[in-house]
Amino acid sequence: MLRVVWRLAPKPDLVILLDAAPEVLQRQKQEVPHEVTARQREAYLELIRAVPNGRIVDAGGSMAQVVESVTDLILKHLCARLVSRL
Repeated sequence: MLRVVWRLAPKPDLVILLDAAPEVLQRQKQEVPHEVTARQREAYLELIRAVPNGRIVDAGGSMAQVVESVTDLILKHLCARLVSRL
């Protein structure tokens, strides 16, 4: 269903997936079995790899590291977009 919505909706400039090992994700969300968490993670990774403007950030580190990585990606993207427009 997500693929259908993706095809119909306007495309974002940048797509960021916060990724972590299934064990890390499982500690945060214990409502589903580990196998489901691992399968869903793989599906998200497959999806983001198919998106030309998709980026993956390791969310297994500290909050500060994740925020820094995401901020860096966004700033680099905005800088590249500005350079291409000039």
